[in-house]
Amino acid sequence: MKHFSLLFAFIALFVASCSKEDRQNLPDETIPVEDLAPRKDIVLTKSQAEYVKTGGNEFALNLFRQLAGENGFVISPLSVTFGLGMADNGAAGNTRAQIDNALGYEEDSVDGLNAYCKAMMSSVREIDPSVAIEFANTAVVNSARGSVRDEFKKAIENNYFAGVCNKDFGSDDVMGYINSWCSANTQGRIPTLLTQQPTETDFAHLLNAVYFKGIWSSQFKRKDSRSEDMRDIYGNKHKVNMMHQEGHFNYASVPGIGAALSLPFGNQAYSMLFLLPENGNIFDLHKALDIKAWDTVTSELHDEKVDVKIPSFELSFETDLRENLQQLGIVDAFHPMYADFKLMTDKIVWIDSILHKAVISVDEQGSEASAITDVIFKETSMGPNGGAELSREFHADRPFIYAITEVSTGAIVFIGQYTGK
Repeated sequence: MKHFSLLFAFIALFVASCSKEDRQNLPDETIPVEDLAPRKDIVLTKSQAEYVKTGGNEFALNLFRQLAGENGFVISPLSVTFGLGMADNGAAGNTRAQIDNALGYEEDSVDGLNAYCKAMMSSVREIDPSVAIEFANTAVVNSARGSVRDEFKKAIENNYFAGVCNKDFGSDDVMGYINSWCSANTQGRIPTLLTQQPTETDFAHLLNAVYFKGIWSSQFKRKDSRSEDMRDIYGNKHKVNMMHQEGHFNYASVPGIGAALSLPFGNQAYSMLFLLPENGNIFDLHKALDIKAWDTVTSELHDEKVDVKIPSFELSFETDLRENLQQLGIVDAFHPMYADFKLMTDKIVWIDSILHKAVISVDEQGSEASAITDVIFKETSMGPNGGAELSREFHADRPFIYAITEVSTGAIVFIGQYTGK
């Protein structure tokens, strides 16, 4: 039986952090873990803890495989789930059942989902003060088209802390407002989401923003970075800035999958998992990386001395997830005739598109990532070893998959791939 959605609520993270200015001036040296506040785990109910290992991460991997190809990309499946979860509070019938099923929790379990979301937001604030994780949600409604029901407004306000903003889409600068909101809630990492004014037939935009910035527990020294060759997906060589260090990290080698390395941030409440495909074929890894393979990899991680090489990189990615989510079973919500959002409004509305934009940078100090999800509604008139210690090698000199996760729950916050192009 599927459980209600752990993954969705996890996006509702807010952790105290260093100021942006302080973090930009961190020294180019390893920061001793003992100098950081001890890690605190997130306390979940039994069903919530089980869900993150099944439905939530399964949705993340399903969505990843839908998007995986020959190019590098990054997404926040948590951000997508957050946006869909807000919409789910307004859905009914088959529309709600399909959203619930794709996200991996029991049908009609929005109350449990909302309760989990609130629990997460109240417990994650002290996980790691050296890591910045922030969330924001809002609903921008076209006042010229109508309003949302009080029950829906209360649900997203109480559980997702999402304010409802009414704008006239025909006369107000809605594009400017939404872009300013996105910039403000991603620390300027995503200054623009929309490139044109929303149409007058838009009924509402449900928006989620997530921002992450973490410092490596063991930072790479810039003096050890070198320009080295990396093979792209076709075996062609390209020069990249390859970071290098040797130390003890969680490592695994899984037949049929490849090599895995987990690099922790701060006090190790968060980590970044890197997967190097066996035989270098990332297309085979795309096919193999389901929830069973993910659980096998994460369960087999153990302390090893590892010689690490990882390229520094920056990626940005944007897409409309409509077709991908339809392939995962969310069908009715996108159809003017079959969509059922009567718990949101008395108007006949449907989801026209789900815009998703994400950025990530990885360097010697750590990683910074942001994502925006915009669920756009239209209104329609239709219906550890003794002895000599050997050093493993993890040299990411070929395409790889990566994911930023919260350690105590295992929840995937960001996931993507780097192909050297």
